[in-house]
Amino acid sequence: MTLLAEEPVAPASGSDRRRSPREERLTPAWLSAAADSKSGNGFNVQVRDLSLHGVGFISSRKLDKNQSHWMVIADRSLRLSTRVRIAAVRERTDGQYDIGAEFF
Repeated sequence: MTLLAEEPVAPASGSDRRRSPREERLTPAWLSAAADSKSGNGFNVQVRDLSLHGVGFISSRKLDKNQSHWMVIADRSLRLSTRVRIAAVRERTDGQYDIGAEFF
């Protein structure tokens, strides 16, 4: 009996490189100032989606890639306080920013 090697799995497309499926979740959250910032003021953001490894959200402030922040999400069914690293920043037509961040 001969065992055949499995077909290689195609890499994720450029449009979705996530390691785990995302779930749409529209809820407010709080984001701290960057860990290396001298300003201690956090601000509110709007979460768009969550996955096991990260979060997508809308911010009125532009954030820098690779910055670290604390994020707190608290709604009726979810309580989460975690560190995030900014992975992607895209300006929106309304002047806000679509942000992708990974949990670490």
